[in-house]
Amino acid sequence: MTNLILLLVLWLAAGAFAFQPGFVSLPATTLQVTDPTTNIPLQVRLSPFSVGTREVTQAEYMQIMRTNPSVHKGDALPVENVSWWDVVRYCNARSVAEGLQPCYDLRTG
Repeated sequence: MTNLILLLVLWLAAGAFAFQPGFVSLPATTLQVTDPTTNIPLQVRLSPFSVGTREVTQAEYMQIMRTNPSVHKGDALPVENVSWWDVVRYCNARSVAEGLQPCYDLRTG
């Protein structure tokens, strides 16, 4: 996980991304990492992807999911009280709404 965070920081610092409003697009890459438990070297391939530059607001979540699970209500507040599976479903539904291909397998997460 630390290697991935470092990679993201390096990409941002190097300017290896294209600007989209509210998103950072990262290119495909291949990394050589070592599993910290087994010391086995691994090759990790990442497809190009975009990541939001801020939290998803409750209003944005509500627009896509038609529900707001947040305890602390406010349209401009970040959505909270969501599970991994809620996030996966949101990301896929938002991709469809924006004409993109969903990337998460709902069977495996």
